[in-house]
Amino acid sequence: MTIKQISKLVSLTLAIIIIGFAVAVSWSLNQLNQAFASVEFFGQQKDKIFTQISQPIFSYLLTGEATVLGEVERAANQIKTEVEGHTNLSASLQAPFVGLIDELQQTTLAELTAAGKLADPQVLLINNEKQLSQHLQKLLLYVKEAQGASQSKKQLYLKLVGDSQAALINLARARQSFFTSRKQMSPDNINRPLQELIALAGELKNLPLLGVMKQESAASDVLSFGEAETKQSEDKAIEPISEIPSLLQHYSKDMELALRIAQDKVTGQAKVNQQLSNLQQRLLTLEAELTSDYLHYERLTLIIIGVCLLLIISAVLFCIFGGARILRRVSGLESTMSNIAHTQDLSLRAEALHNDEIGSMAQSFNSMVEQLQESSKLLKQKINDIQTMLQNMPQGLLSFDALNKINPEYSAHLEKILETDQIAGNDLINLIFADSNLGSDAISQIAAVAGACVGEDAMNFEFNQHLLVTEIEKEMPGGLKKALDLNWAPVVNEIDVVEQILLCLRDVTELRELSAESAEQKRQLEIIGEILAVSQEKFHQFITSTKNYKAEIENIIRDNPNGGLDAINAMFRNMHTIKGNARTFGLKNLTDLVHSIESIYAEMRQPNSTVEWDQTRLLDDLTKLRHLVDHYANTNEVSLGRKGPGRRGDVEKYLMVEHEKIQEAINLLEKINHSNIHDLIEAKRVVRRTLRLLGTEPLDTVFASIVESLPALAQSLGKQEPEVSINNGDLQLKSQGVGVIKDIFTHLFRNCVDHGLEMPADRLANGKPAQGRIAVAMEIEDDQLKISIKDDGCGLALNKIRQKALANGLMQENENLNDERIAALIFLPGFSTADKLTDISGRGVGMDAVIGFARKEGGHVKINFLDNKEGFDHRAFETAVYFPANYAVSIEEQLMAAT
Repeated sequence: MTIKQISKLVSLTLAIIIIGFAVAVSWSLNQLNQAFASVEFFGQQKDKIFTQISQPIFSYLLTGEATVLGEVERAANQIKTEVEGHTNLSASLQAPFVGLIDELQQTTLAELTAAGKLADPQVLLINNEKQLSQHLQKLLLYVKEAQGASQSKKQLYLKLVGDSQAALINLARARQSFFTSRKQMSPDNINRPLQELIALAGELKNLPLLGVMKQESAASDVLSFGEAETKQSEDKAIEPISEIPSLLQHYSKDMELALRIAQDKVTGQAKVNQQLSNLQQRLLTLEAELTSDYLHYERLTLIIIGVCLLLIISAVLFCIFGGARILRRVSGLESTMSNIAHTQDLSLRAEALHNDEIGSMAQSFNSMVEQLQESSKLLKQKINDIQTMLQNMPQGLLSFDALNKINPEYSAHLEKILETDQIAGNDLINLIFADSNLGSDAISQIAAVAGACVGEDAMNFEFNQHLLVTEIEKEMPGGLKKALDLNWAPVVNEIDVVEQILLCLRDVTELRELSAESAEQKRQLEIIGEILAVSQEKFHQFITSTKNYKAEIENIIRDNPNGGLDAINAMFRNMHTIKGNARTFGLKNLTDLVHSIESIYAEMRQPNSTVEWDQTRLLDDLTKLRHLVDHYANTNEVSLGRKGPGRRGDVEKYLMVEHEKIQEAINLLEKINHSNIHDLIEAKRVVRRTLRLLGTEPLDTVFASIVESLPALAQSLGKQEPEVSINNGDLQLKSQGVGVIKDIFTHLFRNCVDHGLEMPADRLANGKPAQGRIAVAMEIEDDQLKISIKDDGCGLALNKIRQKALANGLMQENENLNDERIAALIFLPGFSTADKLTDISGRGVGMDAVIGFARKEGGHVKINFLDNKEGFDHRAFETAVYFPANYAVSIEEQLMAAT
């Protein structure tokens, strides 16, 4: 048989034994419990018979209390009901028990009922004794009251009364002893003291009277005097002396009756006692039968337990001896395994002499060892291949444990990268990250994360991998700085637990240098592309205006060593204008630098700014800006060969006018009729107009570069390119004012696109076309040049301006300002209605710069409302910028004819 079959047989045998043991013990315990319950129930009922029947019967025999028999009857019925309703009590025991109760009810209680009708024999005797004692007391009082009687007579009375009292006491004692004694006594014990008392009563009759008379009762007071004289008084001794013999005669008769009653009770008590004794005897017999049954089941239970334990012990011994034999064979197999494990000798084999499971296991083990022997050869070959690969791979590869200790296996190239051969067993953190550009906090974080991931689930490594740096700059022992690229990878086992972590290092110093050179070349190409997108003339104007604004900022910094809000605001406006112009021409690299400097100025403008006025740092920032502007200018002149303002030249040195206008004037002069005054006047007008237009530009030409930058701005804001219309109004701008006008309207155009025009979806929802409109017009008004700009957006948000002003403390809650005064708040320094800060808006400098530049040129700015909706949240408006009238010339100015 195989071990599996033997184990099944043993298991089945044990199961049968245990199940049989459980069933047998359960049955025997159940019978034992039933027997015990019957014994216990019987004992309870026997106690009830004693306490509720026997004791009350004995009490009844002594007291004669009639209610006792009713209680005994009820107790017997209750016991009978309980016995009949007890299911665990067998019929062989139940029937005799019920028969005892029936016999008790039919015979004993009947005898008790008959005996109970007899009165207590002592009651009448005790009553007579009390009356005799009272009469003797009266005679003693009588003697005390007889003051006039002789002493001898009194002594005679006292002697006879005392003897009579002593005889009465003896009679009472004899009576009590007779009726209460458990032993049978003779009636003579009562007759002797009775006869003595009768004799003393006769002597009392012969005593002389002492002359103590009875007093009249209170009722005699109502009698007439004659009746009182006729009534005769009686001596007090006559009544007790005459009553005592009579009472003694009654006592003798009652004594005879009491003796008969006592005899009848004794007879009944004897019968009842005999019946109760028989009842107790039969109860003891039933109890003995129940006890015998209980002991029988108890012995049977012990026999069953003993037999089952014997069978279990036999089965256990069989298992022990069989297991020892199996264990010897398993030990031999384990010894072979241990020898192979310690000696690494895969040529050893286990004995497989039997065809059972152990023999099969030995054969499988031998087969496994043979496979391991083959795998070991392959593994050694692969290890040699890996060692060769580690020695020749051009990367640094190492692994480390949970203590961040580097394992002995690492690539040879790692020593070249780190310029040391002290790697194995070294601390990872000290070896790789010491003398690096990482701070102590970052290094501590790497040490904690790297060590904590080993021995944990691979998911833990994935969650914390972002905390492991991938690039560092490290100073080598020779002083050379290297840029190292780090790649971390977990080595997990079959249950997805990280056993160690691989770290691959690459020296990317040369690669980073090439990348930096490539980035600089890319930046230079970007700058060239930005410059080429701007005409030479416009780029020259931008560079010139930027240097002027930069110089003005530098002067402000040098003239204000301690700073001040006015100085900061002026610097901010100029820097914001530089950024706006740079963004307009698409000079991204310059825009980014200017935006960073502008952000510092914006922070310094705040009431509780943490950025202090630092003249040196501010000048250093301007130096960076100057270098970048110079770089743009040099690239334009040297790399692109676009030196100077280009074709147009300096407007102060060369006057520019359209070729068509000049050709028109020449043709008119050639055709003029000098004899015709009207032709001469017309020629003069044309020539004068041509000369007036020298050095001027149309407004649409001036704003062309701004309009060209609007599509990109709108796209960055998620809006459509606006439709722009410019009305020159038969005017042209003089060149000397073009620069400042462009700077001002750069801000205003950007405000229209950013703040004025709504998002396309909002415009469509309000019944407007998705494309917004911006309109610019130029005219002469009140001897001033007026250039206005408006859009078809939602209008000026007056309520939002008011809320911002309240939040910034620029007005009080109860202050009532009209719409014009509320609109004027947008020109305050730092005021902005933008909800968030961007690189386009939110600084609160646009309108501040506009009004500042206009005033600088002798002009001003005004908000003109285009509707009559006073007090509304939004109102249509235009922004009008006024300049001196000589900033523009009229194209169609009429000549005055001389009179």
